[in-house]
Parts: sequence; structure tokens; C-alpha cells
Amino acid sequence: MEKPLLTDDFVFSYMMGSSGSELALKSFIDAVQKDSGRMPTKEVQIVSPFSLASFINGKKSILDIKAWGIDGRYFNIEIQTANQKGFNNRILYYWSGMYHDQLEQGQEYEALFPVISIVVARFNLFPTIPRMHNIFTLTAEGQPDCVFSDQIQIHTIELTSEKINRLPELHDELKNWLDFLSNGHKKSQEEMTILTQNNSGIAVAAERYQRLCQNNELREMAIAHEKAERDRKGQLSFAREQGLEQGLVQGLEQGLEQGLEQGREEGEILSLRKTISNILTHRFPEADASQISSLLLQIQNKQTLDSLVLKAMESVSVEDFLSVLQEIR
Repeated sequence: MEKPLLTDDFVFSYMMGSSGSELALKSFIDAVQKDSGRMPTKEVQIVSPFSLASFINGKKSILDIKAWGIDGRYFNIEIQTANQKGFNNRILYYWSGMYHDQLEQGQEYEALFPVISIVVARFNLFPTIPRMHNIFTLTAEGQPDCVFSDQIQIHTIELTSEKINRLPELHDELKNWLDFLSNGHKKSQEEMTILTQNNSGIAVAAERYQRLCQNNELREMAIAHEKAERDRKGQLSFAREQGLEQGLVQGLEQGLEQGLEQGREEGEILSLRKTISNILTHRFPEADASQISSLLLQIQNKQTLDSLVLKAMESVSVEDFLSVLQEIR
């Protein structure tokens, strides 16, 4: 049985950000805090629990996890599978949103609590820094012991082949968590037992991951999402190349922008088609994949394809889905 990666953002959010995942989330947050020499939190509450319906309906494209610690700290945790233009700025933007949204009208600034962002990246964010786990704060240039404010912490963890050999340098709890996230999909039952026996948080996460893998629809959705992400990254790379070529012909600045926008739209449409096809062929092995692909090729509207992802999950048979598809066409 093919298992999805634990570092897929859909799997991570389902496993760590759903109601009932609080112990796992607290354990992971504490592991990150301990590795940076900071105090663990007493208890966490998930502010925006993962919603499968919102994900399927395309209402939530950024699968981050928001949590509040009863000691007064807010946390924003996410897995990022691919680098994007302006990614670091996006981290700051989401940090500032959580910081800003704490205050209600009439409240004083003293009521603000620290916001801690934890970003797990599957790519090299800072190639010149050898550590896997890096912490960013506001300090004075030339005198880092002088802190401007303790309200901001940004933790980045790079799970890459270039840095995985630095795993033993981390605090044991974080080391075990990153081993679980990186390799949990291929560990034996015995290996998983050893990893979870002294960490109840990882045990909870492992149980939720096992539950996902045993649910055929969730498992196939996760696998389809991972494949769609790979397709999207490949298509965007192609789109950038095409955009550059177009830009050279039509004028670099204008042509590149137009080419990238067109390629991005085409890439999203292609990914949606592949996602629908993957869901159907996994749910209904008897389905004719070539027929489905042929029919989907005739649909060019991104919003229509978005709605068909949900229909692929809800259809009771291939025929049921094809009848809807015929009506749309």
C-alpha cells in the first residue's frame, strides 16, 4: 500500500491541526522551543482546526496551523513544499496578521502577546547556514544581546538532503520529531514503536497518520494532492522558462509577466485535471483513465474543475461522475 508523505501539507495539517491533535501539536512546538533554549508551553488550543470540507472546496490554500498557548503565546505552524517568490515576505505577512488580530478596538498595546512562527521547509531557505533549525528575532546590529522586542520569533527548519546529516545536532525531542516527519511513511511497526514509546505526542500523531492511511478516500486524496503539487511545481518551472522566452521576444519585463501568468493558469488547470483523474482511478479501479482524461481536457475553466474535485470525492460510481461531466460539457 502506497503511503503519503508526512511532510505533505495536507497530511501534516490533518495530522497536527485537527481537533484532538492538541497533544501532538504541543509536543512538536515544545521540541522546537527546547531546541532553541526556550520554555515549553503549558497547553495549546488550536485556533483554526483543519477542515476537510474547506480544503476540498478550495477555501483554504495555505494549510497553516494556528494555535494559542495558555501561557499567552500564539503559534503559526506550516509545512512548505516548494520555494516561491516572496516566500520570506509571506511568512512576515502571516506573522503580522496574527499579531495585529489580537487587539480589539479600545485595547492597549500592552495586551499583545508574542507570536511564534514555525516553518518546516522541504527546500533550502538559507543555503549559507549549515544548521537545520534557525531562529530569527529582532536584535541590535553589532550587539545581538540587545533585544528590540521579544514579541517575534521565526523558526525555520529545513528538511533537505543537504542538511539531514545535521539531525544528530538537535535536541533529542526535535530530532525524533523530524525523523518521524521525514521517514514515518517508510518505517516498520517495530521502528515506529521505538520512536513513539517515550513521546506521547509523536504517538498521537502516528495514530492519526495511521488512521488517514487506513481510510482509502483520505489516503488517496493525500497521494493525489502530493502528486498534484509535484505536477504544479514542474508546470510552473516550465511556465517560467516559457515566460522568459516570450519576454525576450516581446520585451523582457512585459513578456515575462504575461508568460508567467498564462503558464501559472495552465499549470493550475493541469494539476486540477490530474487530481480529479487520480481520485477517480484510485476510488474506482475499473475506471477508464484515458476516457476521463479525454473528457477533462475539454474543460478549460478553472472554477469548473475546482467543483469537479469535490464531485469526484462524492460520486458513488464512475458513471455518476461521468453523467455530471457530460452535463457540464
